[in-house]
Amino acid sequence: MITIELPRLNAETALTAATGAIENICDEYSLNDHFGTLSLAVTEMLQSIFAYAQDTAPEVDINFQIDKKDVAVEFHCYCDTAQIKCEVEKGEASCDEMYTMLRLADSITFPADNDIRMEFAVQPHFAATNIEHTSRVRAEQTYNVL
Repeated sequence: MITIELPRLNAETALTAATGAIENICDEYSLNDHFGTLSLAVTEMLQSIFAYAQDTAPEVDINFQIDKKDVAVEFHCYCDTAQIKCEVEKGEASCDEMYTMLRLADSITFPADNDIRMEFAVQPHFAATNIEHTSRVRAEQTYNVL
């Protein structure tokens, strides 16, 4: 499994960092056909997290986990995610962002308080030499995002 970590992102840096990481994942693992699905679902989740946050400056960690059968995106929020959890578990969409996430992700779960996990069954293509590699991507890195 490959893990890409984007730690302590705020509303200003999260979207750019996440989109850059998704672009790199899609290029590296032959998932270019899934770029739109992954980036839109992650963007909508981030917008929901920041919209529902009671904190004036919420932060989130984003971890991408890539294995042979899927791509998972985990969000550890430094704010309350109870409203998002409630809507997802009911399968109800009170806003466009929630509706989009529920339709694009193969699953959305809540493994711990203020943690959200989205899974996408996209079957990445791995080169034989990098299957056990783990990398850390720092939020300060700059990505070429159009």
